Amino acid sequence: MKLLVQGSPMGMMPHYISATRGAHAPTLRELLDLLGDQARAIDPVGLRQYFDRHPDGERTCFQEAKLLPAGSDLYCDGENLRCHGRRLPLPQGSLLSLLEHALQESLICADKVAVALSGGLDSALVFALTRRVTGKAVPVVTLATRLPGYCELEQTLENARLLGIDSVEVIEANEADLISALPDAIAGCETPLFNLHPVSKLLLAREVSHRGYDALLTGDGADQVFAASDPRNYLPIVGAIVRATGLTLLSPFLDERVVGWAKCHGTDPEKTALRQAAAALLPAELVWCKKTPRLAPDFDLTGYRDHQLESQLAPRLGLPLPNSQPGPQQTLWATTAMLARHLGGTC
Repeated sequence: MKLLVQGSPMGMMPHYISATRGAHAPTLRELLDLLGDQARAIDPVGLRQYFDRHPDGERTCFQEAKLLPAGSDLYCDGENLRCHGRRLPLPQGSLLSLLEHALQESLICADKVAVALSGGLDSALVFALTRRVTGKAVPVVTLATRLPGYCELEQTLENARLLGIDSVEVIEANEADLISALPDAIAGCETPLFNLHPVSKLLLAREVSHRGYDALLTGDGADQVFAASDPRNYLPIVGAIVRATGLTLLSPFLDERVVGWAKCHGTDPEKTALRQAAAALLPAELVWCKKTPRLAPDFDLTGYRDHQLESQLAPRLGLPLPNSQPGPQQTLWATTAMLARHLGGTC
């Protein structure tokens, strides 16, 4: 068998396949273009999974297209496509040393890198590891929305002070920026969204790219690897969004050796093993700070909705017709309409 594609361990870089048609591509648009218009029928089962916020990691919103499962490789066996899961390595040594090695190897492939700092442990540890591995100052960026209950700028700047960071490039964005960038975010991730939080990643990555960087180093994946959070409704989305901006998304937490270490040593909601490793590099205030999950506020996305599409799809999904109130359901319907328009989806 011939190896065609090596999948990412946690599905961070999605790849799409149609085993029955022997086709594959890194984006849904490219795959559907290969398959033709008859392949653009919307899959109500796959779409309903996104409405339930539990995609299975294989179905997409289109009947002919499937995702390469996380941690699997794609092979060509004659005229057939086959997916084979990889065994995770069983690494020896400390978690901190594995993270250092993973980061060092990923930086070899990047020319100009910026670290995305937020208000939590994960990005702070990534910065500290990068400074330790490179031995020099690393550019730091963050996104500030100024939206109450969502923006982390105050905590991010406090973390920067605790880390001894002299300068943080603050990228400003507001509600209008998030709403206007939503179609581009859907074109990048090629899934519906229930909240606009991933659009913040697009705004950050787009501006980082404009400033001449070629890679963005983040703390993405730490919750999924060490706290066993479900990766399927987040990592492929942000991975595809950043990829669409032309940037390389890097995170040491997604290295297979690190994932393998976490599988062997167990996970817990508090990410205790990661915190214990981080204690060697970070101030205690950062190591043991409690995680505060944040979602973007609910915005009025009425202008993006397609009421005819909703009337056709709602009965097939077993859902009532949505009302006009901003919230997750309106966001899902609005982004489903965007996705259908972008990819020519048919009912």
